[in-house]
Amino acid sequence: IHTDAGKANEAMKHFRCQLTEGVDESLPAFIGEPKPLDCPIRSAEVAHAASRIKTMRATGPDSVQNELLKHAPPIVYDRYTECINDSITKQIYINSIGEGYITPT
Repeated sequence: IHTDAGKANEAMKHFRCQLTEGVDESLPAFIGEPKPLDCPIRSAEVAHAASRIKTMRATGPDSVQNELLKHAPPIVYDRYTECINDSITKQIYINSIGEGYITPT
């Protein structure tokens, strides 16, 4: 491999294979009819998770910086909580959640 782009592409293929081995890509994100959550995610839980985010990292597909999430005002956690709970109850898959970029340092 002679170019940086070629090296990055090979690394991406390697990690994609490693991280998705045995995963059935045809598995639906949701099964059954939409229904309310018995115990919705709370804003405090989202805030706690955000407080544990490592900073000084590249943004993911959503382009939101980790520093912004970690030090955001409560209204941001409220909105994220609404999005997550709505996604689950309405069975709408949010593409950028759970995705990230792998970049060489």
